[in-house]
Order: sequence, then structure tokens, then C-alpha cells
Amino acid sequence: MYKNCREELLAVLTEYVKEKGENEFTRAEALAAMRRAGSKYKSGSVSAHLSYRCCANVPRYYKPMYDDYEKIGDGLYRIKDYKENNL
Repeated sequence: MYKNCREELLAVLTEYVKEKGENEFTRAEALAAMRRAGSKYKSGSVSAHLSYRCCANVPRYYKPMYDDYEKIGDGLYRIKDYKENNL
């Protein structure tokens, strides 16, 4: 179904923020959404993708890097460009 953790996480979080009605979530909410979706990925992998592998505004220590999310507060994230891509 999904090719990798990045693809699954983005799909699950897109559905989550649609249901929530607000484009912001914590790491705990992201992990819970992935568990509910039946993800095969471990919480460490999911956290790594959310926190730095796919986060636009953090230092770039690892490759590949994607700009799927933005950190908007202490432990708070949003899907970057969500409104443009999902309305």
C-alpha cells in the first residue's frame, strides 16, 4: 500500500488533521494516529521522520530530507502546505 514510512505518515496525518479540523498535532498524536492505522513502523522511526527527516525548519543532519512538516511550537507540528494541497 505505502512504499515507506514517510509516505504512510503523511497519508495518516493528512487524514488526522482533516478529522481534527485543525492542521496541528503533537508527536504523541502522530504516533497514536499511526498505531490506529495499523502501521508496521516502530515509534522511533515515526518520530524520526516527523522530527527531523521530513521537517522543513530543523537543522539538516540526515539525508534524504523532505519538507513535509513544520515545527510550530514546542512539540507541535503541522503539515506544510496543507491548505494548498488539500482544499
